[in-house]
Amino acid sequence: MEKNILFIVHNLKMGGIQKMTVALARYHQKQGNNVVILTLEKGDSVDVDFPCKVISLNLSEYLIYRPHLAVYYLIYKVLLRYLLPRGECFFAKYIFKPLIERYINKLENESGKFDAIFVRGARSLYRTWWMNASNVVFSFHLPFEIPVGKSSIKERYWKYWTKKLLNGKKVFCVSNFILKDLMVSLKKKEVDLHSSEVIHNPIDLQRLKLLSKKGSPIEGDYIISVGRLTKQKRFDVLIESYAMSKLPCKLVILGEGNQRDNIESLINKYNLHGKVLLPGFDGNPYRWLDKAKFFVLSSDVEGFGNVVLEALACGLPVVSTNNGPVGEILKGPLANGIVPCGDVEALSTKMQEYWDSPVYPDEDDISTFTLPYITSQQMELASN
Repeated sequence: MEKNILFIVHNLKMGGIQKMTVALARYHQKQGNNVVILTLEKGDSVDVDFPCKVISLNLSEYLIYRPHLAVYYLIYKVLLRYLLPRGECFFAKYIFKPLIERYINKLENESGKFDAIFVRGARSLYRTWWMNASNVVFSFHLPFEIPVGKSSIKERYWKYWTKKLLNGKKVFCVSNFILKDLMVSLKKKEVDLHSSEVIHNPIDLQRLKLLSKKGSPIEGDYIISVGRLTKQKRFDVLIESYAMSKLPCKLVILGEGNQRDNIESLINKYNLHGKVLLPGFDGNPYRWLDKAKFFVLSSDVEGFGNVVLEALACGLPVVSTNNGPVGEILKGPLANGIVPCGDVEALSTKMQEYWDSPVYPDEDDISTFTLPYITSQQMELASN
């Protein structure tokens, strides 16, 4: 039976939440469901390569015909949002609530009531926290920090803020690492969720394997890491570990970001020209993964670690820092690849070990991360 499904996401700029939202929408469309993606702002660098209605809130047009709201929006942007810590969500409600409800009502009049509405990520939560229908599910993809007040007045404010955002909500986190900390914080704030679960991110195994066979852009032996060039990814640790390991292969760091200059400086420092490659962003990282010797993740913290799962799906051994949820993916013999965060020597030693004696994944290692398995969990949560 066809289902009507709405995904609400902040934007479709290139990022983990956005890519995963599109992957989920693609799968539902293939299953014959009616799927809509509603973005709360413009930005669409993630390719939607299947029949799917994608709608971006047209805030400018909405405000032009409502001058009183336009004045409020100006005051909110210039002043109100700074009056209370993280209070932007309360003031934003009066702008976004009528506009989002207008779009949802229009869509439901055209195609029927949505069976499930998935609000993706904390940034989307701040714009949609007022949604309390039983078919609405909120998801967290990174650790969600809930502040602690340094005085009784401030703590009462943070309790009020947290209850407004989350009380009575259906929530899933993409890792137990995220959910565990969230539940501890919610208990302190006396917040009761309607329900909470861990539902991991899925992989589109069939599509991934197809894309991985497009041919590696380079020849020769190499190991690989993939991610935005940011401080959190700790590519400085990876480069130092690689330099120390003296592995007889190249290191490919695939991605782009604001730490490129610092990474290039480290390459100069360790005289690694021609050995450490920075190709930039590639919309198909799987063709690089396919021919690599093994994958390395050096992050300090991850919300889930999609790229670890993708590397396993490409058949790669994985070496990773213990960045939170990675132990939920690398289990059994695969856990041998986990090392402490920030430990250059430990990472270097493990890279040398995996060069000589890699631990390869098998199909059972990724069987609970498939799209059919994960989407069924999500839909069950929305319907209960």
